[in-house]
Amino acid sequence: VYKRQVSTQSTGKGAPLAMACSCWLVLMLLGSLVRNGAGSSSDQIILFPDGAPNDPANFTGPEVRRGDDGNGCGPNRSMACDHIYNVSVPTLTPFLVSNGTGGAVIIAPGGGYSDLAWSKEGLDVARMFNSIAVSAFVLKYRVPDRPDTTGLPKYWAPLQDAQRAISVIPVSYTHLRAHETPEHLVCRLLLEKKKKKKKKKKNKIKKQNKTKK
Repeated sequence: VYKRQVSTQSTGKGAPLAMACSCWLVLMLLGSLVRNGAGSSSDQIILFPDGAPNDPANFTGPEVRRGDDGNGCGPNRSMACDHIYNVSVPTLTPFLVSNGTGGAVIIAPGGGYSDLAWSKEGLDVARMFNSIAVSAFVLKYRVPDRPDTTGLPKYWAPLQDAQRAISVIPVSYTHLRAHETPEHLVCRLLLEKKKKKKKKKKNKIKKQNKTKK
């Protein structure tokens, strides 16, 4: 269910940019949430065990996590806040609760497609949701932004990571929390889904017309 209107504009390369998007987007998916633990972070889930698709070889240097985003993060608000740079292996970090609401969120930290505000907009947001009995998955998507590639939409790498994240989590209700620029990513995800649905409908009508002839 997406309750806010999405407007788009075209770039010179014809790729639609999602604008005026709400930070809160709700996708209704089938399945049931696997519950274990009590608001604790588990091992990371690697989204593409065989390597992320379409990713240029050696595009980034080694992944780096630095406490350079101020202070006041962590369970007791006493730790340095981290950024993550050079992500080439996208993952989900689960924060699962037992006896919760049955819902879960995927959290996409912001960073303008150059880095990820991992603590402030990822881990701490997950802990907040745990405090109200909602499980959370923090998405570490590929940054910095990859070069434009023929046949793929703009920001195609984070988009692929978000699509994959949704497909691997067995949840009944998935909320996508986007910050800053990543809200464009989430809106683009919805636009791509709508485009596929429209194409499928068009092919179905075409097939029916052929049958009539």
